[in-house]
Amino acid sequence: MMDFESYVSCVIGIMLVMHSKNANTFSINPECGETKGCYSDCDHGQSCTFSISWLSGKTSTEFTIQATLSTNTDHYVCVGLSSTQTMDDASVSSCLMTNSGSFSYENSYNDGHHNILVTNPTNGLSDLVHFYANNIINCTFKRTNSNTDAKVFDLTTNFYMMFAQGKTSGGKKLKHDKYSLSSQKVDLKSVAEVGQGEPSRIKAHGSIAIIAWMCFMNIGNIIVRYFKPLWSSKHIFGSAVWFQVHRLLMSIGAVLTITSICVIIRGSLKIGDTRFENAHPIMGITILCLVIINPILGILRPDMDSKYRPVFFCAHYIVGLGSLILGPVNIFIGIQLKKANVTRTAFYFLIVHEVLKCLMIVILEVLLIKEKNIVKQEEKYRLNSNEMHKIQRDNKSSPQNIDDNRPPYAWKVRKILLSVHVFIALTFTLGMVILVTTSTSS
Repeated sequence: MMDFESYVSCVIGIMLVMHSKNANTFSINPECGETKGCYSDCDHGQSCTFSISWLSGKTSTEFTIQATLSTNTDHYVCVGLSSTQTMDDASVSSCLMTNSGSFSYENSYNDGHHNILVTNPTNGLSDLVHFYANNIINCTFKRTNSNTDAKVFDLTTNFYMMFAQGKTSGGKKLKHDKYSLSSQKVDLKSVAEVGQGEPSRIKAHGSIAIIAWMCFMNIGNIIVRYFKPLWSSKHIFGSAVWFQVHRLLMSIGAVLTITSICVIIRGSLKIGDTRFENAHPIMGITILCLVIINPILGILRPDMDSKYRPVFFCAHYIVGLGSLILGPVNIFIGIQLKKANVTRTAFYFLIVHEVLKCLMIVILEVLLIKEKNIVKQEEKYRLNSNEMHKIQRDNKSSPQNIDDNRPPYAWKVRKILLSVHVFIALTFTLGMVILVTTSTSS
């Protein structure tokens, strides 16, 4: 039997849906932060795609789940409670809707990647109130604050809150299409407003790192290795243009790397329970150290004629090469983590980029080797010609002139390759950022 409070919640939900400016979104309940606690993705109270509100009582807590759906086919929406910022051990209460218009609710729990019904799924759940209109579902129900089943968590404890929605088949929940995790633990006795945290922060961290290593570090490394003669006759602030471009790109990449780590770090290197998961933060801290060390080496670099110049060059090269290898490898690891919640397409997309980058490096390396061989042959020819010139005093023969001002070997081709490389880097960086920020794991 519907009580008065549940009836009021239902009426308010309907009013919010009817007054929404966008048929695919709704406005947050005005009671949020006043008489009810709320967790949502609302933008300043508007344009919500999901909202969970709660009102704690002496023996039970009333939950209201509101979310936008793409169709009126079989769907579910649920609220999950977890002691950690993962979905793996959450206690879940779900509202299921069939396209015939019938609704039901159930308690379940997550065991790793699997959602399992508790022994008595409806025990502790009551007063289900529901409606569906304009592609927006609204479910209100009560859940007892304590339960005899240990898999149905005690609501007097603080938990991270999770929202998830997806399709059902044969009355069973399928893999979620969307989920979100709160930025902090929730006290269900409070009326606080809680926002999203971990998923958005993880995606921001990944996006910034991708921009740093797929774009700036990538292009900066290519320029210093294969395009030193570029604008060699021009100088900016006392240094060759190629050097200033290289330094600018690498500095931006370093700043972005530091920023990406500041976005995600929470005082602990542990982000998972496996060596694979923990390899990512450890490798990230290693990369951070290398990124900080290399600019310091650059500032302290000795003069060209210094006896320590070879030592500097060796150290700078090793540190730079180490970071340039570890950077993309760590991105590969990061996009496969469960918390990243990124589609497998991003993994293959990144593989294609790295293959194209390696192919470009091979082509440029071949051209560089051929150029070095040509230079060696010319130097050898100069030496031989000078010796012959000393012997032939009658001046009947003279060494062949070599134009030292001509452009490097295959220079036009290399400039075209640089343009292609920059285009590929920018295109794939943009594509990866879009995949990381908008997609979910399959």
